[in-house]
Amino acid sequence: MKKIVLFTLLTFTVIAPAQAEIGLKASISTKGLFNAELTEFIIEAVTEGSPAQKAGLKAGDIVIAIADCKIPGCDASDAKKLMKRKAGEILPLTIKKEDGTEQVIAIHVE
Repeated sequence: MKKIVLFTLLTFTVIAPAQAEIGLKASISTKGLFNAELTEFIIEAVTEGSPAQKAGLKAGDIVIAIADCKIPGCDASDAKKLMKRKAGEILPLTIKKEDGTEQVIAIHVE
């Protein structure tokens, strides 16, 4: 039996519901068609003055976890739910910086 693996590259700007803003643009790669899993989440751009910038995100940072959902392996639908935050909520991300260090940041959604 052959295993079919599909890779999708998506670019999107993350905006939470109710006009809450996070302020980042990312490239996301997934594996699979049904029950897709995130394989890569790279920050491409961060809006100046945004919650993402205030939290310390920079272009080139790699997201390796959204809350407790580790990447690679995080279910795409779970990731989508975890990224949706209302104004006043906190979005926890674990990131890997360009120098290889890892850190947990908390984005305070506005």
